[in-house]
Amino acid sequence: MQYIKEITVDLSGKMYFSYITAVQGDEGSRYVKITILSNGETFEIPDGAIATLRCRKPDGTYVLNDATINEDYTITAELTENMLAAVGNCVCEVTLYADDASLTTVPFIVKVTAASVDPDIESSDEYTALTAALNAISGVLGVSTSALEIATDALSLSEDTEEACKIAIEAALQNAKTYLLSLLDGTYATYKDVMRKYYLIGSWNSVTAFCDEWYAVTRPGEWISINEFYQPSVSAVTYGTKTGDDADFTCTPSTDTVKGQDDYEGHPLFAIMDCNFIVDADTLQPVITAIDGVTDDFKSTDPTVYVGVLQMSAWTCRVEADDVYTRIYSANSNVPYSVMPLSEAVNPDGTFRQWVVHAKYPSHTTTA
Repeated sequence: MQYIKEITVDLSGKMYFSYITAVQGDEGSRYVKITILSNGETFEIPDGAIATLRCRKPDGTYVLNDATINEDYTITAELTENMLAAVGNCVCEVTLYADDASLTTVPFIVKVTAASVDPDIESSDEYTALTAALNAISGVLGVSTSALEIATDALSLSEDTEEACKIAIEAALQNAKTYLLSLLDGTYATYKDVMRKYYLIGSWNSVTAFCDEWYAVTRPGEWISINEFYQPSVSAVTYGTKTGDDADFTCTPSTDTVKGQDDYEGHPLFAIMDCNFIVDADTLQPVITAIDGVTDDFKSTDPTVYVGVLQMSAWTCRVEADDVYTRIYSANSNVPYSVMPLSEAVNPDGTFRQWVVHAKYPSHTTTA
């Protein structure tokens, strides 16, 4: 049983109604559906934005709760039992967050009238937006983290409730990310599991934005592969000598029944992930749309979708000598060689991208 009150608010400050009336103690039944206007026109909320309902109750306590952004750009929020616990005028507003910016509507009033029978409700601060974020983090990790204590401390010490919640959520998120990265142990199974959990606890504008951060934070600090080969004019021997950080790494071929040893597969510089991608027609940059085992919408057999192989980008060069040449493959550019980034890691504007993607299968066009 639900009652939904539809209202309109304008970012310019124009008011379209006086107040909303609700009864003290109502629970799980009253909702407000908000249409946001910008100078009289429907405001199109950007993709990836989140909405929060903020409320100051007449007894001085606060509410900071999640709201839902609908496909028609309206916003739906529940008037919770706690929000309706104190009789009087609740001053409310909706804040939108997107791309490190926030935008808040003009305030509107929820007038809470007294119930005929005292509902015996204790009015208190309510932070479902914070609670949901912390529960999501704990649910993904399967453990409780010290960030929960940080969140509680931030709320109790700050007079700015909204800012305290933002600080608490960020502290919890950063703590969870640090914990996840500490689990990487060089195995591919762990790498893929940590990558998925890192994705799930974050709030990403796009899968590409996730890739930008993931491949930056997992990049090894100082790691270099140095491989020396004979010049073809000197010897026809096809194998070389490894003297870099992977000197002790082993990589043996697999068969159709036995998996070979591969010490590279779980290393962040070499770990590969199947993905779906497109090439943006305007920027000519690759855009990652899904990752196998990380997002839930990866497609491997749809002929209309590109399948790629995603991995961390690197710097490389070839050093020539009379009898030998040396191949350098490095996680960063701060090495005593004249390394250059992989060409496919360079954006059209010349900037460096943390990851590269290669088509997994050959593609072609057909003619009738």
